[in-house]
Amino acid sequence: MRRLNNKWLTLLLILLFLSLFIFTGCPKKSKPVKLTVLHINDTHAHYIPEKAKDNPETTVGGFARAMTVIRKVWKSNLVEGRETLLLHGGDLSSGTIYSTLFRGNMGVRLLNKMKFDAMVIGNHEFDYGSQTLLNLQLQADFKMLSANIINQDGKKPFPEYMTKRFQGKDLRIVIFGLTTPTTPVTTHPANVKGFTFLDPIETSEKLLENFNDEDLIIALTHLGVDEDKKLAEACPKIDLIIGGHSHTVLEEPIKVKNTIICQAGYYAQWLGQID
Repeated sequence: MRRLNNKWLTLLLILLFLSLFIFTGCPKKSKPVKLTVLHINDTHAHYIPEKAKDNPETTVGGFARAMTVIRKVWKSNLVEGRETLLLHGGDLSSGTIYSTLFRGNMGVRLLNKMKFDAMVIGNHEFDYGSQTLLNLQLQADFKMLSANIINQDGKKPFPEYMTKRFQGKDLRIVIFGLTTPTTPVTTHPANVKGFTFLDPIETSEKLLENFNDEDLIIALTHLGVDEDKKLAEACPKIDLIIGGHSHTVLEEPIKVKNTIICQAGYYAQWLGQID
């Protein structure tokens, strides 16, 4: 038996590599994902249409109308091969007799029916006490997110983030929630006893270390549009901010560096859509 010299060994390795390459083929490129994000915020239990301020003879808003538009977009997206995400920017509760009577339960049931993927905890979600909110979380078929709330044990009572992949697609979508740190002064202090609200930017910076550059990262925030701009400036890794809290009607998204910021007014009078 003869020992192989370097020349023959090199040639053998090249042939082996080529045979493996031919067998496995070229790496498949990931197909682009077509995605629509639909969003509402600060609905405050305004479930039914109400008179328009500028024209009392007409009505605006209501969850049934929102669902009609959502279904229309959803069906159109199915035909086009486009995926759909449905997000709520917080303050689902508190604002009408429906919320007073049902203490947020009706809102959660409606979002379940509408097939929402996630909502962020708004400050007014605490208006009926923290235990009521924790019980509502158990009834939700969607994720109720907040990364910057901790309890007296130092634990996070709500999921920090969720991930979503669409069937047959490689893209990972990461959605994380941020709640305004002003919550203790915008609801009764007893409602948030034992809870601490961390700085949103510091929380985001730590959390973003866990995500890849290839991920589509969405911050679902209840901070207000001015705070969203600061967040985008400090955390350019965020691709999209879906916001709430300031009741801002953004007819066109705001862009800070490479981050897009959206918000859809209040009371379900607007439905945000970004493709």
